[in-house]
Amino acid sequence: MEVSRGADALRSAELLIAQKLFADSVSRAYYAALHFARALLLLRGAEPRTHAGVQRLLSLEFVRSGDLPAAMSHHLSALEKQRSDADDTAEIVFDHEAAALALDHARAFITAARAVLGHE
Repeated sequence: MEVSRGADALRSAELLIAQKLFADSVSRAYYAALHFARALLLLRGAEPRTHAGVQRLLSLEFVRSGDLPAAMSHHLSALEKQRSDADDTAEIVFDHEAAALALDHARAFITAARAVLGHE
């Protein structure tokens, strides 16, 4: 279920950037990665209740073990910050470049997660 929701969120982010809805694209890119992070954690029986809990457990369970590169944890953290800015901060304006970078980070995270999940 989490993988399917993550794939849908990524598709939404791609459609939104094409429509020049950059802040919304950034937000959906984060949620795409978040759903894949939750899918990973479910492999270990972990179901964190908060976004911070997902990031903390992902680092403990997958980055420390070497199953995920540390860069993926950084991507998820950066995406969460950008999502917060996109959804909650009217003063920050996202452009195509920022949204494209968020999509790149989400795609990289998802590719790494799929490798661990066995969905390459």
